[in-house]
Amino acid sequence: MANFDILIRRGTVVDGTRGERRIADVAISGGKIARIGDLGDVSAETVIDAEGLIVAPGFIDTHTHYDAQIFWDPYCTATSWHGVTTLQMTNCGFGLAPLPNELHERGMQMMTRTEQIALDTMRAGVPYDWQTYPEFLDSLRRTPKGVNVASYFPLNPALFWVMGAEEVKKRLPNDDEVRQLQAMLGEAIDAGALGMSWTSMGGHNNHTDFDGSQLPTEYLPQETVAAMASVLRDRGRGLIQILTRYGDFGKDKAVAEAVATAAQRPVLYNAIVAAVDFGEGGASAQMKWLDECGAAGIPVYGQGGINRNWLEYTMEDFNLFDIVPVWAEAAVGDAENRKKNFSDPAIRAEMKKPENFDDIDWLLAGLGPQKAIVVNVRDNAELKKYEGRVVDEIAAEEGRHPVDVFLDIACATDLTAEFRTLFPTSWNHEEAGAIARHPRVALGVSDGGAHGHMFNGTAWPTETLAWLVRDTGQMELEEAHYKLSAFPAELAGYRDRGTLEEGKAADVVVYDLENLAATPEFAYETLYDQPAGEFRKVQRAEGYRWIIVNGQITFIDGKATGNHSGQVLSSEPV
Repeated sequence: MANFDILIRRGTVVDGTRGERRIADVAISGGKIARIGDLGDVSAETVIDAEGLIVAPGFIDTHTHYDAQIFWDPYCTATSWHGVTTLQMTNCGFGLAPLPNELHERGMQMMTRTEQIALDTMRAGVPYDWQTYPEFLDSLRRTPKGVNVASYFPLNPALFWVMGAEEVKKRLPNDDEVRQLQAMLGEAIDAGALGMSWTSMGGHNNHTDFDGSQLPTEYLPQETVAAMASVLRDRGRGLIQILTRYGDFGKDKAVAEAVATAAQRPVLYNAIVAAVDFGEGGASAQMKWLDECGAAGIPVYGQGGINRNWLEYTMEDFNLFDIVPVWAEAAVGDAENRKKNFSDPAIRAEMKKPENFDDIDWLLAGLGPQKAIVVNVRDNAELKKYEGRVVDEIAAEEGRHPVDVFLDIACATDLTAEFRTLFPTSWNHEEAGAIARHPRVALGVSDGGAHGHMFNGTAWPTETLAWLVRDTGQMELEEAHYKLSAFPAELAGYRDRGTLEEGKAADVVVYDLENLAATPEFAYETLYDQPAGEFRKVQRAEGYRWIIVNGQITFIDGKATGNHSGQVLSSEPV
């Protein structure tokens, strides 16, 4: 009779504690790490020869939007392809619960606008056998999962529930409604919610409701959000994720500090990105502020975006230019209505005004329409000459405004022309490494499950190990694995996982560091595998030999095994 379920032999164990790597065997039994060391002649039902390979705790992706996809994709790909064994979803205050039956469609419309999850896909793939948030968690528990999942309580649908879809846009919640929101959050935490998430970016931004209007959470007084946060303080558990105002770092700091002080629980502030410098709120200033919070005992932490990504998009559903009001208003509705607006000379004139055009490029860190590369003009022979060229260059050569060049190409192809952002040259390994090493920064911002038509950020764990550790030496391997697993587990309150230690959950990755890579390199693969025939852009991974979730092998050399050993996780009390 075998001693253990799985025995991983002679691997280089990097256990996530920041202790030195060592050659050891790892034995797994009953979903737990049973023993680590030189285990001699013990036997197991499955033996993995890990000689020359790294054995480490499974990674934790702290920022995803798999709220819909998990119901048709138990592995939440592409995130799980990159060694992630636990993911946190329902970020930024967007989610599919709590919502009464009559507002289910309304909730999905918001998700379509903000996270670009196609409405027809959600209609076809989401069971919606819930109304309350605890009922949503029950449905999630019933759903087969190849990864562990934790979910925040999102404030936007909660405001819909308490105030109604119409009234919520007209006024702030009164005292009785705030008490209702607190009660709902408390019920959600007791049922297993990870914590609370919300967005408040101020003014017009790229997070808007389906009709281009502001989100319910916008301009909520920090006192209201702090009152919600106190629910976590009373229970001594939970994590808060916030996405706050771009361009006003002072307000960012004040809101985050007030909420963290009220909660006395970690607040994960989004986002700290090397390629983005919002005036005085750039990455270096943000990290200095995190240090100040640490010195003052205020539990604010940063969410760091360190992977090398780009956007590939069409104007059929692109929303990042919504950050400027006239662009947001023009992009409301279906493709036909968008094309009509984009072709209107009066609207076009407003879009070209410096205050409505130059700011886009600044706010999006050089990703404005004038910097777009024309990738594909479909079957339009007249426009083929533009493929591979940057809009700014075309405009200068032809004596035209970049907005006219950009929108003329889009409209001439019925908004199907594909553009690609330039790779952000300021996003170098020194900047990314400084963010990744910061003691109060959690890595991630994959946005997995969202923006599938234009973006895929799920390769960030592979980027951390291959780019920052192996290729550029910006991080030591031991520190990287602490940041990939143990640190996010500490923030979230997962006491039973995040490191390879005896008695902890057996979430394990076994990989070949020398051959680790995201594929295709600096390109996306397009998959037509979503409900209702929708497509998504992904990057696969090479080098992950075995991935184990709660003691069961879920992937071997990138191929799913069919094991659905994932669990719904929650924050445990201190």
